[in-house]
Amino acid sequence: MQSSVQLRKKPKIEPGLNSTQASASNESHCSSRHNNTAGTVNESALVKSLSQCILANVSKRGFVRDLDIGEMFVDRNEREIKENVMKKTEKLLMNVLGYRLDRDEEGKRYYISTNLCKGTGLAQKKIEAQRELNEFGDGDEDFKAEENERYKNCLLEMALMFIFMSKRHSGSKTEAEKGVDQMLLRSFLDELFDVFEKRTLSSKQFGELFGPAKSAEFIAHGWLRCDIHRDQATGTEEVLYHWGPRSETVISKKKILEAFCDIYGTNPNNWPNHARVAGLRGK
Repeated sequence: MQSSVQLRKKPKIEPGLNSTQASASNESHCSSRHNNTAGTVNESALVKSLSQCILANVSKRGFVRDLDIGEMFVDRNEREIKENVMKKTEKLLMNVLGYRLDRDEEGKRYYISTNLCKGTGLAQKKIEAQRELNEFGDGDEDFKAEENERYKNCLLEMALMFIFMSKRHSGSKTEAEKGVDQMLLRSFLDELFDVFEKRTLSSKQFGELFGPAKSAEFIAHGWLRCDIHRDQATGTEEVLYHWGPRSETVISKKKILEAFCDIYGTNPNNWPNHARVAGLRGK
């Protein structure tokens, strides 16, 4: 499983996807023109610019809108080759970075699937090779940044699994089902550290990643959705977590359920409601 969790330090971008351009403002990407002196479209340049536009928007807001992509195809000649350019751009992102574009039809946007799935791109292979050479050394900042990303991805993956498996999924509209309490989620992660990790998750780290503030990384990037219910009479509040729109778009519930069953030695048939939601059995 993988996804695009924001790194504190951006990884290097492979040739063809210039890192300076990828982190520049979205306006600069979408205003680039790709016509040569003969008036025909430079398709290769358009593919590169669209890739940079996608990376810049995903870095900024966690997704790229149809509107952002549409701004790359201004004149008629560009619009005529849009479908082909999109296909080549998706192929470039996958082959170089191991990134997959996933469509959110309702939101009219795309998300990127990365580290919540197994990376297959050239950059991912270089990271794996670097890991073998470094032997977890302290001298390479890019390597440590990648380890930090993997660490956060593990937290996110297990949190998504816990939320999915904790819900009953008994109704026809699971979105209306009550979310998972923050204290239960935090308790689960603490137990996870006791069993598997030497590192601990401080309250500050939990807040930076899980919230409940909207600026928290996993919430701001759409991986999690957090509802806060306040009781005016008692002055208390209940913080509940759901999968966010990004997770609903790019994360496979089938793989989540299968991973859970592998870990706990059970079978999807023992979880009929979850299997139904995951598409493993009839509605």
